[in-house]
Amino acid sequence: MIFGNIADVGKMDLPGTVKLCLKYYAENDLIAKKPGSYIIDGKKIFVNVAEYETELATERFWEAHREYIDLHVLMEGQERIDVSFTQIMQEKPYDAAKDMLVLEGQAQAGVDMLH
Repeated sequence: MIFGNIADVGKMDLPGTVKLCLKYYAENDLIAKKPGSYIIDGKKIFVNVAEYETELATERFWEAHREYIDLHVLMEGQERIDVSFTQIMQEKPYDAAKDMLVLEGQAQAGVDMLH
């Protein structure tokens, strides 16, 4: 997990794909976009714009991905993202079509995001 403030991106040594995503963020008004998926670089890099009400922790499920990484940018409101290591969690069947691995386990840490 990489954690930081968007204002400090220029000071971070980030992978090229992450830099490309953050460049797209800086050059596009994501709040003005309707929820949906927007292509940045073919099937390699895309942005999903989503609007939702944050659920209680007891109503959420753990997820991980094998092909893609998630880069979360909170545009409005607040949200807590709990994190853990997949190696210490119980894996459910992997859905390759959705690149979705559902897991069960306990949080090792959490990040409270506020905007």
